[in-house]
Amino acid sequence: MNNIINALYFEIVKISKKHPNISRLSVALVRDSYLHNFFVWDNTKSTPTNFPKKKIGKDSNLGDIIISNNITVSGNHKSKMRLPFYISGNLLGVIYLNSKKEVFFQENFKDINNEVENIKAILKENLLNYLSFKEKSYGILIESQKKDIETYKHLIRVKSYCYLLASEYEKRYRSEKINPFLISEYSTYHDIGKINIPDDILLFTGKYNSEQRAIMNQHCQFGVQIIKNIIQDNNLNSIDTQVMTNIILHHHERWDGHGYPKKLRGSDIPIEARIVTICDVFDALISKRPYKEPWPKDDAISFIKSQSGKIFDPELVSIFVQKQNDMYSFYQEQMD
Repeated sequence: MNNIINALYFEIVKISKKHPNISRLSVALVRDSYLHNFFVWDNTKSTPTNFPKKKIGKDSNLGDIIISNNITVSGNHKSKMRLPFYISGNLLGVIYLNSKKEVFFQENFKDINNEVENIKAILKENLLNYLSFKEKSYGILIESQKKDIETYKHLIRVKSYCYLLASEYEKRYRSEKINPFLISEYSTYHDIGKINIPDDILLFTGKYNSEQRAIMNQHCQFGVQIIKNIIQDNNLNSIDTQVMTNIILHHHERWDGHGYPKKLRGSDIPIEARIVTICDVFDALISKRPYKEPWPKDDAISFIKSQSGKIFDPELVSIFVQKQNDMYSFYQEQMD
């Protein structure tokens, strides 16, 4: 994550020095037929407002360059420009620019458009690498789900929970650099290592003995190794996988230090793993499994609250409880 974010910041600094009237730049990427915020730079406020995800439809006109003088984002910006970017004719995302000066983009369109090409190049290079990785890893991900008792829709739901939870956390704690888009996207890989767990253990619905538990717990390390092998075997070494490997390796750590595999405690657990942990547990509780009936939503929320400071990060619990109805709506939209 840091590679692409740092590269984007570098380009923004250059553009903002040359054009001090540009007050905000944001990037939204396409995923699952929605535009999701990926990057925000804003010199008018310390905690810029993140636009919500937007459904991409036939009438959205996201393929058009838009220049407007409408006042936007709490009145701090006086004009705006929207530039889509593509790979092989497919819309990958949209770059949004705002200015504190009226008609700024009409007057400077050619220069701004040329300079934004560097931003597009950074995004395309990184996204092409990721799309190649995703193509190579998708088969393993699907195979791991075929073996697991949890469904593919479980991954889709967890991805939605993670985006909302990470976005709300980002708004509260701007100093802790996180990327909701990447956290939610990479959350789907959290249990990929289960493909290397023997079926007699993976599909066992009773209580594990110590030997079975030790083998099952290795799925975190197995998952990290799978990702490393995909990258190495396909010469994709330019991909920054820190967020992904943090999720895979540490999503069973506990806030109180009694998790695995490293027994990390509190904020020593990477924030992306802490986010996936609470989302994964919530969905497991409210979903039907061969060994259990689904819990009512209120019972699941009560459990999460009771485990604040034990399994879960207390700050994330607070946000999750506040957003519980939105979270549950994701479940209802993607029920098994």
